[in-house]
Amino acid sequence: MNKASELKPTATSLTIWQQWKRKATLFVLAIVPLQIGCCVVYKYVLPPITIIQAESLILKSRSFDRTYIDGKKVSFHLYHALIGSEDTSFAHHNGFDIEGIKEALRNKTGGGSTITQQAVKNALLWKEPAILRKVGELYLTPTVEKIWGKERTLEIYVNIIEFEDGVYGIESAAKKFYHKSAKNLTKREAIEIVSCIPQPKGCLRYRVHTKPLKLVQAHIRKEMKALERDVPTMELIDQVTGAADVSGALKP
Repeated sequence: MNKASELKPTATSLTIWQQWKRKATLFVLAIVPLQIGCCVVYKYVLPPITIIQAESLILKSRSFDRTYIDGKKVSFHLYHALIGSEDTSFAHHNGFDIEGIKEALRNKTGGGSTITQQAVKNALLWKEPAILRKVGELYLTPTVEKIWGKERTLEIYVNIIEFEDGVYGIESAAKKFYHKSAKNLTKREAIEIVSCIPQPKGCLRYRVHTKPLKLVQAHIRKEMKALERDVPTMELIDQVTGAADVSGALKP
């Protein structure tokens, strides 16, 4: 057998590739309209259950704690801390923070995902495989920006994000660990809860007062202080919470 014939793809390899391509096409044709449909529905109602929550419930046989709350009833401090921690450009970008992505690539660190991207991942996508999730983020993030808008994105985010192992949503986290509603969270409490978002498992139970988390919380507080001079961000939080007096809400 000569080298030219060795380089030619076999009938079997072509068949496998064609089958894979066909399955991928069918998957896209089925899942994309469903995801877009969910985007439209979630503009008006909060997700009854997310794929990530379903995976936890079905595959891992783990129950979860979740209580939804109207976005306007969440503490001003919580939104302020969230934007300071996760996405300081949230009020200014269209779903993707290009500068944040460049910085993450330049420093070879993780991160770079905006609040919108995180909301998409948690509401409409899955954890693994990561490559498919990232592809999903690329086409769903602009869609979510247009359909949900900033205020609705924040409301959905704080209601579905995992703040502790098996504890989803800010109302559940506030009641379980601070024995109060999310609307009554203080600035300190909001910062503590938000500091647990990157690694929620065991955080509010065991690690929230450790030195590494205290450093994270100090950074969040610094970013929050800088955001006080960012008028679009302050106005956005004001709109989300319906706060009549932003200056008063900024007090500890």
